[in-house]
Amino acid sequence: MFETLEKMFLEAKQDICITLSSKDLSLWLTRAIDHTLEKMAKAGTSIRIVTHIGKGDIDEIERVSRFCDIRHMEDVHYQISIVDGRKAIMGTPTSDALSRNYSDTYVSTGEKGLIETLKASFERTWEISVSAHDRIISLKREQ
Repeated sequence: MFETLEKMFLEAKQDICITLSSKDLSLWLTRAIDHTLEKMAKAGTSIRIVTHIGKGDIDEIERVSRFCDIRHMEDVHYQISIVDGRKAIMGTPTSDALSRNYSDTYVSTGEKGLIETLKASFERTWEISVSAHDRIISLKREQ
């Protein structure tokens, strides 16, 4: 799955939109997906991520936010990556995957109607989510 994501991200020309849980983000970082995203950001690709940001995620989020726009949303339990509004990979956790803390059911699609729906959903989620900067300030105040 990571190889498919990396290949899809490397094909991006304009934008990459990602929604994923903080556990998935941590897993991506251990698999060096952030290096691919950073490379694409340096090439001029816009990268936006919506994820749950908890107290234990601050260092990771601050590092990744140097090259991605990141926002916080409560209760993110799925993964969607959309590239240039033309390709998408969706991951949804199964009950067994939830107990192991990662998603293991993925679907890749190029179907235009589905991608338009996913992109519209991402845009709505982006609008109602909180900036990573504001979330981190709030978390640091709680400490």
